[in-house]
Amino acid sequence: MKDEHKLMIQTLMSRGLVGERELKDIYKTIQQRCEVRDSPTLNEFKNIINKKLREVSMEIRQKPDEDTGEQKYALVQTMESDLGKLTTDYLPQQLELFKKTVGLIMDSPEGMASSTDILNLKLERLTKQDAQETLNKFVKEQWLNQGEGYVWMTGRSIMELEMYLRKTYQPDKCWHCKDMVIKGQVCTQCEIKLHGYCLDRLFTDRRRVCPNCGQHWS
Repeated sequence: MKDEHKLMIQTLMSRGLVGERELKDIYKTIQQRCEVRDSPTLNEFKNIINKKLREVSMEIRQKPDEDTGEQKYALVQTMESDLGKLTTDYLPQQLELFKKTVGLIMDSPEGMASSTDILNLKLERLTKQDAQETLNKFVKEQWLNQGEGYVWMTGRSIMELEMYLRKTYQPDKCWHCKDMVIKGQVCTQCEIKLHGYCLDRLFTDRRRVCPNCGQHWS
């Protein structure tokens, strides 16, 4: 594997989750630093690395952010396991917190869990203070997002755990793009679910009408 490939892998490992614009800047810097000539496109570069990574059951994957639609990239394990790469980075009691947090998120129609509900979970060998510190670590390392008292999954965790999520929870499909949707908005009348960015594409004017049942989308 060439130096430029190794540098890209190291960068993704250290940052966890990278947006498309940021990744393009990283790639440009790598090209300059490694003096790459006749450089391939970013997508070709990614495919070259993925061919090498398959030997160690890893892959660079991409998925749109569920709110904004921006493509996000992460280095994930392809070997099937309940919690993927997290099993090598966290203690068993921390993994239990993550697993139960995912359960709360997946059981919510909007794909978010209350921070209070998470910290009130009954966990062995993990105090409430430990749980808060662990939750902060999950957010810092971009496995989870947090805001306004709620927690939801990032593109990194969705890409890493996609097989587990599909098998365990049978998540909804977005009415518009047909891809799996976890954090989204739900029609109060017919209960279809949409990604935030799909909602923006459909509601191009002031009329907020459900594309499925025709009722007002509140």
